Amino acid sequence: MEESGEEMRCCRPGRFGLPQWPVIVLMVLFCAAELFQVEPAEAHKNHDHSQSAEKLVGNFLKKMDRQICKIPETRLLSVEGERVRLYSDLVKAKTVAISFIYTQCTNICSPISANVGALRDLMRERVGKDVQLVSITIDPVTDTPRRLKKWSRHFDPDEGWVFLTGKKHRIDRFLKQLKVFTPDIEDHPPIMIISNDRTGRCVYTNGLAAPGQLKRTIEELADEAPKAEGSGS
Repeated sequence: MEESGEEMRCCRPGRFGLPQWPVIVLMVLFCAAELFQVEPAEAHKNHDHSQSAEKLVGNFLKKMDRQICKIPETRLLSVEGERVRLYSDLVKAKTVAISFIYTQCTNICSPISANVGALRDLMRERVGKDVQLVSITIDPVTDTPRRLKKWSRHFDPDEGWVFLTGKKHRIDRFLKQLKVFTPDIEDHPPIMIISNDRTGRCVYTNGLAAPGQLKRTIEELADEAPKAEGSGS
């Protein structure tokens, strides 16, 4: 029985003495294997980053248990481009919860801000009064007031929760003063600083903790009474 011309062409030996169609199939499988190696590699990279962040938080919090601290005065900018004196305008005589984000962040920053939004909803009776929420970009060169405002709208902030940017040297100095500066912004851990200005006490905690847990920490710190002058520790 004669083979058709089409079958003859399909199975005709190629340059290396092998039928052409198996070679083509092998090439396709090889290319597919190379292509699909990208996704697991990226997933592994993201997993490593998440694990690294958790490790950084854990190690950091061991060193930064509840302590006496003061939020330094720093001149920043609101998303409206207005000048803000961080301590004088937002921190003085209040309990403040400060988180750190940046708009080009692809992992922890949106979850942190969503968490702060949930926290705000749980504490509406106090936020904007004796409790203030503040989110500060750690990439102020990119995050202009206009850009930060657009990004922050996803989380529906109000006057009790402000997003701030400013000059890079001022923000870097502020981060270093509070010991949360990281040279590579992609490595920054999800630290939240909760500080009661009336008592001078603060807590460094995980900004990705459950909103209810963060609420309890803030309330515990906010409800502490300042010590009378001259009293013992």
